[in-house]
Amino acid sequence: MPHPTAAEQFDPQNPRFTADRFTLLAQMREEAPVTFLPALHVYAVTRWQEVHDVLGDAVTFASSEAFSAR
Repeated sequence: MPHPTAAEQFDPQNPRFTADRFTLLAQMREEAPVTFLPALHVYAVTRWQEVHDVLGDAVTFASSEAFSAR
């Protein structure tokens, strides 16, 4: 069974996440700095440049797109 990715482990309600969130977020920056989190219906963006890019691309990262992917 493959090890879950950092994005798959992203769960702010899980005590293990809150105990070691900086390690997990660093792993997310390396693996996938922009990733959709289906359980939360949001994009996680972990690098400044990607935040800038996402905020400038309302078509790709629109909320309506995220909810239509359900």
